[in-house]
Amino acid sequence: MDIAIVLSLLLIAVVVFATEWMSMEVFSLLLMVTLAVTGVLTPQQSFMGLSNPAVIMIAGIMLITGGFIHNGAADLLARRIQRFAGRSERLMSVLLLTTVNGLSAIINNVAATAMFIPVAEGTARHFRVSRSRYLMPIAFASMTGGMCTLIGTSTNVAVAGALEQYRLAPLGLFELTPVGLAMVAVGVPYLVLVTPRLLGPARQEEDPAIAYGLRPYLFEIWVREGAAMAGKPISMLPSRLGLTVLAIVRGEDRIVPPQAEEVLQPGDLLLVEGAAGTIPAVQRTAGMEIKSLPNLKVAGLLAAPFRLMEATVSYNSPFIGRTLQELNFRKLYDLSVLALHRRGEVVVEKVGKIPLRAGDVLLIHGHQQRFAGLPHEPTRLLMEDLSLPASDPGRAALATVILLGAIAAGASGWVDTATAFLAGGALTLALGVLPTDLAASYVNIRFLIMVAAMASLGMAMEQSGAARLLADGLVGTLGAAEPLVLLAAFFLLTVVLTQPLSNAAAALLVLPIGIHAAAAAGVDPRSFAVAITIGASCSFITPFEPACLLVYSTGRYKFLDFVKLGTPLTLMALVLSLVLIPWLWPLRG
Repeated sequence: MDIAIVLSLLLIAVVVFATEWMSMEVFSLLLMVTLAVTGVLTPQQSFMGLSNPAVIMIAGIMLITGGFIHNGAADLLARRIQRFAGRSERLMSVLLLTTVNGLSAIINNVAATAMFIPVAEGTARHFRVSRSRYLMPIAFASMTGGMCTLIGTSTNVAVAGALEQYRLAPLGLFELTPVGLAMVAVGVPYLVLVTPRLLGPARQEEDPAIAYGLRPYLFEIWVREGAAMAGKPISMLPSRLGLTVLAIVRGEDRIVPPQAEEVLQPGDLLLVEGAAGTIPAVQRTAGMEIKSLPNLKVAGLLAAPFRLMEATVSYNSPFIGRTLQELNFRKLYDLSVLALHRRGEVVVEKVGKIPLRAGDVLLIHGHQQRFAGLPHEPTRLLMEDLSLPASDPGRAALATVILLGAIAAGASGWVDTATAFLAGGALTLALGVLPTDLAASYVNIRFLIMVAAMASLGMAMEQSGAARLLADGLVGTLGAAEPLVLLAAFFLLTVVLTQPLSNAAAALLVLPIGIHAAAAAGVDPRSFAVAITIGASCSFITPFEPACLLVYSTGRYKFLDFVKLGTPLTLMALVLSLVLIPWLWPLRG
């Protein structure tokens, strides 16, 4: 009975994480409760994951990373890269990717991607090429760099913590480094030389108004004398006519954007956004006259000092799951969101009512000075060159010392790695390197709850016998195959699952099955654990890994772009793993 419950929960977890029909943290809490209520685990065991050393260590790493990013480390690195590269675009690409590789080895890879998206966009503008040339390679470089150390990705930390459940020593801080460095050595040349060929000709950056298809949605309305809406606030227009007022021209004055309480006056010329289907409703409203039809030129929106800017919702943004109306975005920042770009699709109608997701790109219009009021932390909104916090050399140096100190303390064995990084996180807050009010921006509670739940599900798979059942079935299917074939099978199984799932979730779900399969085949389970860990970071083929989601819409990529560029990189990782893992972690003692 327990096996049936656990396998059902495993299947449900895969479906939920792949389809996103329930939020990650809500499902994770329900999963832990279900394991306790059904008696598969005791309540203490079910919620033990919340105090798991791996979860504590990940939280500490997130805080240290926050101190590093908040104090402008990316700004310092970017300026030095640009100075060294000079006018050579290829050298700039190599330096950019190797810097992201190195940084991802010591901070979370998704954070490294977020840091360097504005740098990549600035580089593309400098060399007058499409940003698509840089953004996907940066995301991939952060993932290969994350393979190099235990702390490079939360997946590595989660697996290291889970190994203790199976009476195996946790992964060392630099145990994965040889495989990670090999991936970096083949990844950088591949991304620099092959990316332009596989993605085709350099893509021209379009006028945002054209790229978002805004022109059919923009038109002018003249409020005549005696108009029914005269003397009433513009907040009534969306409900009555389905319009959003972007600007009001009143004599010599231009009100951009008008607040909801702004009262319409006879003679006002309104620049509005709305579907073509709203035109008949406007024409039926007394005193409202459409002055220009939907082919209106958008130049009026771009006249100085007004501008359009794209902003990407970052990986741990407080905007995630909330609508622009709930955020009171327009009133709070005095800016208008005209459209939203999500995974290849553009939404123009009712943008304010759509719950935001990580990786969504917002097209924002307003006065140049108002953009300075938007959140500039890279964990909130990524806004071209405006996203980089100004560098504070003193605090950036202190953040670096804390990070290196935590690494040294954990690597030397002076304290265990979880304690070392939690202490580093505490110092980051205590010394003011990261303001306490920003801590929540960098500590991804949703992800920590998910890791805790997957650890509990892994324990349930172990105790119920479900892991052994699945392992025996896989070993039986492959028959008397060579251990190397079995190792490759688990690497590929993890790669397949990590495309729709979180990397950590995929690794923690496959890990108990892999360890039992290794035992059944009479080989060292550690080699399988390493293969599963590396395979979980190879989520290159689809854009659903958090680092890839950040660049998917921003770079105007298509789903097949990830397949074309990511599949060869995944095959390289498979070949390198099958060569290096049996050599460094022998299959048989």
